[in-house]
Amino acid sequence: MLSPRFDLCILQTNSRSHMTLSPVQVEPLADCHTGPITSLTAAPDGAHIISCGMDGSIRVWAAATGQLVGKRDLAGRLSCCAAALGSSAAAAASKPVMAVGSEGGFVRLLALSDPQQLPVYYRSRLHQSAVTHVSFNPGGTCLAAAAAVDHRIALLALRGCEHVDMLGYYKAADHIQSICWFSSSPSSQAQLLLSLAGGGLVAITPPTQPYSSSGQQQHAGAAEQTLELGQNVAAATAAEVPLMQLAAIPPGKGSASVSSSGGSDGSRQQQLGAQVLALGSDGQLHRLLLPADAAGWANLKGKVLRSIAKVQLSSPSTAIAVSPGGHLMLLAGQDGSLTTLPAASATATAAAIAAASTTNSTAARSSVGGAGACASVLAHGSTGRGSAASVVAWSAGGQWAASAGGDGSLLLHAATGLEHTVEVPRTLPLDGSSIEDQEASDDPAAPTVAEATAAASAAEAYNAGAGARQASLQRLQALQGRLAEVLQANAAAPPDQRLSDSELILNTRKLDESRAQVDTEVTALLSETMMDTQITEIRAERLKALCWDSMQTKGAMCTGLKNGATEVWNCALPAQDEARWAKVCTHCIVPCFTGPGECYSIG
Repeated sequence: MLSPRFDLCILQTNSRSHMTLSPVQVEPLADCHTGPITSLTAAPDGAHIISCGMDGSIRVWAAATGQLVGKRDLAGRLSCCAAALGSSAAAAASKPVMAVGSEGGFVRLLALSDPQQLPVYYRSRLHQSAVTHVSFNPGGTCLAAAAAVDHRIALLALRGCEHVDMLGYYKAADHIQSICWFSSSPSSQAQLLLSLAGGGLVAITPPTQPYSSSGQQQHAGAAEQTLELGQNVAAATAAEVPLMQLAAIPPGKGSASVSSSGGSDGSRQQQLGAQVLALGSDGQLHRLLLPADAAGWANLKGKVLRSIAKVQLSSPSTAIAVSPGGHLMLLAGQDGSLTTLPAASATATAAAIAAASTTNSTAARSSVGGAGACASVLAHGSTGRGSAASVVAWSAGGQWAASAGGDGSLLLHAATGLEHTVEVPRTLPLDGSSIEDQEASDDPAAPTVAEATAAASAAEAYNAGAGARQASLQRLQALQGRLAEVLQANAAAPPDQRLSDSELILNTRKLDESRAQVDTEVTALLSETMMDTQITEIRAERLKALCWDSMQTKGAMCTGLKNGATEVWNCALPAQDEARWAKVCTHCIVPCFTGPGECYSIG
């Protein structure tokens, strides 16, 4: 009798050419998760499957026997996990590590060399909300941790396994649905693909240098912005429909790819870019062909990336995983079914689905043979509860697959044959005893890395100005001492010699305002005086031009002729006509005639 929540099912296969998912053994397991299993990942050694759940535990299972070989209880509700071979100084081998995200926004890195210890060597709060996705790049040198609600994804660089550096944050425009790493060729740098709730697709190229605050001058509020990766690291486009789950086909692993004319050509795949399988919101399986370079992504800006192929699934799927060799995909249906399909080419996928649709029973579909076959079984529905698998994963070598449901059920599936398997890299032991375990409870009040960086940058800026502040303080203290001396001397002076407060204390701001006002008035007065002088000079020049030189008068004392309401200025008075002189002089304002050429009018 199976426990309703704590069970592990081992499903074997009798086929040597493909995975049939035929159940032959079901064994109850006493020590399984006590709640929903939120994530599955493959251990890098190829022999183990790792699960994490809402009960805060990590469990390591032997894929061949289904036995529990390692367990670690963590102080947090775990939401996702991923494993990889961390970078190492040794060229022929690497050290296995594991990343776990929690609902509190924390990310932990654990050493996987010893399943009995699983020490936590890194623990930081990267997001305010739950970490929904964690994923290593193919080389194990970069970890992406996304928080769907925050619309943010953090990138960490791993150096020598034990060393972790922050690369930065990327802010998405919408809710993050899924993430996966992709590359156009085995030699090209891997990029991170994000699918957004509104149908957007974003390709992020991780920076090569870690974030460093040294030598940067910034205020407290700008420090968090320093961690933000600029839009230049990302290329955005849109899919035909929102994509709920992503799974990239490894570069160079597929047996074929789609060319621009619809044909198959293995070399053409590297020229066109990476292929990604996706579960669309329309219930179809989409195959995307991503651009191979920045120019290709730039051409897609403001456009829709059309799927090169899409097929309607018999049951809407909830999860998808591609085998390490890129030959098979494992789909989990909402009806509790598990289906394997060829993944390398769109033609093979469509042919397998078409062949399976001609039969009506699950048993018949499960017995279809050949590398291009479709195998399906009602795996999770067979437990009697009808629960669909929420997560699926392949082992590192491709010999095993695992599926888990929200009811806590975990199923391991053996896949015989060598067509879809890959060689597992050799791993180096990581001495867990030399690692200081950093496990602690998830504190909801703990600052995120961005917030802690902002505080550290503010403190750095504050300390940088400590010298200037100290010098200003000393100068202020000296001025205060001098003022005290002046006040004391004024108080000791005779009453008739004492100064009032307004006389004693000089308002420098008022003084500056008074100086500015005086300067303005002086400038205006000089301008007015200069104008008067210019007018006087002009009058003198006009008098000279009108033959008044013999009058020997100053221009400032000359006036015109006035007769009633009429007044004429600078009127020429010829000295040769004495009769006219007598007539004119009778109209002067102040007549004074002494002879021709000597008429003065003082005004």
